[in-house]
Amino acid sequence: MSIKLKIIIPLILLTLHPVFLLSQKNSHHPFSRYGIGEIEYEGFAQNRALGGISAGLRFNNRINYQNPASYTSQDTNSFVFDVGLQTAQNEFSTQNNRMIKNQTNLNYMSIGFPVTSKWKSSIGILPYSNTGYEIKVTSETTRGTEYYRYDGNGGLRKFYIGNAYEFNENLSVGFNYFYLFGTLKNSSNIQWNNPEAYRFEDLLTKKKMTVNSHVFNIGAQYTTKVFKNYDLTLGASYDISPGFKGEKTTMHTTNIDTTMPPDNSFNETYPSNLLVGFSLSNQKLTWGADFKYTSWSNLSNFSNITDSYSLHTGLQYIPEREALKNYFKKINYRVGAYYKDGYYTFNGETIKDFGITFGLGLPLKYKKTNFNISCQLGKKGKIDNGLIEKRYAIINFGITFFDFWFVQQKYQ
Repeated sequence: MSIKLKIIIPLILLTLHPVFLLSQKNSHHPFSRYGIGEIEYEGFAQNRALGGISAGLRFNNRINYQNPASYTSQDTNSFVFDVGLQTAQNEFSTQNNRMIKNQTNLNYMSIGFPVTSKWKSSIGILPYSNTGYEIKVTSETTRGTEYYRYDGNGGLRKFYIGNAYEFNENLSVGFNYFYLFGTLKNSSNIQWNNPEAYRFEDLLTKKKMTVNSHVFNIGAQYTTKVFKNYDLTLGASYDISPGFKGEKTTMHTTNIDTTMPPDNSFNETYPSNLLVGFSLSNQKLTWGADFKYTSWSNLSNFSNITDSYSLHTGLQYIPEREALKNYFKKINYRVGAYYKDGYYTFNGETIKDFGITFGLGLPLKYKKTNFNISCQLGKKGKIDNGLIEKRYAIINFGITFFDFWFVQQKYQ
């Protein structure tokens, strides 16, 4: 493939990708009506299989956008294109009901490339949050039976451009510029019988919130030798943002007329995100752990959210990277786990989320291109105290295309 095609094809796909992302209603959870929707699990398929770790990971043939300092680990004359597909099954349970929802969607696209031997860059588009729910409630009141219906859809996406610079063999720093954008739509419909007016009353309220924001994410990684043949990498990243702007549009519809209050523009504080972690690796093993904290409680225009933190750990094992005869020795075997507490809060309780992960990295023969498969099995929330429990299985399919550019073939 020519150099021009290597650049043009991914850029075309990145341009078209928002159309596919925004057309998906890929969150099925009643809680997503609160806050800015249900926050997506971060990372590509290889990160997901490792419990979501990223702060200290450095791979020369993969993109790790969660810590932009990692871009410098990419081979100097290489080009990387990463694309992922996600499918999930969610089972929701309350004390009286049970429901299963499935969804599949294109998840992310990203490219990574060198500018110089020490300066590397990446561009991509990712999901950030999703809103998708349909709730029906029947209530007996003094005026008879009332029927409530709540619906929501939409979500937020992130487009990013990142750069990193390697000061020496130990220290790298980098930054991402994120453009956060999207629309969240919510509606509520109340119906009741009005015998005095001899009609069925209907009140429909629709709300649409459009959001856009500029976010700067800075990161650093420091690598040193320990235990003779292990690399220890310490990593951290932090988000900086002036906040984000939004606009709320509301419409009220009854049997008689429709009213539309003036649009309400607002400015909101962007939640601070702190990520710290490490990885310990050699030719066969990579083990890492992360801690992440997000200050959601600073947001004033959204309800039922609070600060959150999460813990992640993951292990990768490659029996023999350069095995020639036994393919199974070249496979990347991955396992991990995570625990999250916060973001949603109901009835005085924060919603907890924990799960286990596992997956494979399947290299193409004689190439650094990889097929990556990850599986997450987890539980979010609980049935007690009037809450909802979500049990889920998420499978991510990713392919990381790796090739060299600016290298001329000398022999046929």
